[in-house]
Amino acid sequence: MAMLCSTCAHAKREQIDRALVSGQPNRRIATQFGLSEASVRRHWPHIRRAAARAEAIEVAHGSDLLERMEALYDRAIHLLERAERSHNFIAITGGIRETRAIIELLMRANGELIPYAEFVHGRDMLIQIIVKHVYDRTVLAAIQRDIDELRS
Repeated sequence: MAMLCSTCAHAKREQIDRALVSGQPNRRIATQFGLSEASVRRHWPHIRRAAARAEAIEVAHGSDLLERMEALYDRAIHLLERAERSHNFIAITGGIRETRAIIELLMRANGELIPYAEFVHGRDMLIQIIVKHVYDRTVLAAIQRDIDELRS
């Protein structure tokens, strides 16, 4: 007879799952919720199955996931603007990298992700556009305009 996963049966399973997905160490989660580290580690496959079920439900009922990603994109753009105003080029570079990652996530969510070869070409074009505008005070407006042109 199969044993019930002690993490699945835990009263605070949802909080545990959120902690795992957010990348908190297994040991910290185990200590926080009174579980063994091994139990938390073995729980990962259950999260994946639950995530697959949740994804099916979200697709069927719609989800605010896209809205959350778009809000994250807006936040990244805001932080990138602040970094640009302060001439913090390390922060600008990180902001550009994060914004690119968010754009990729949005494309995946919208089913717009293109084949790898086309992605590499597009990525290289995007990098050229960013480098061209990075020292300009209107960097974000120029990047957004160029991205919009690439999309059309």
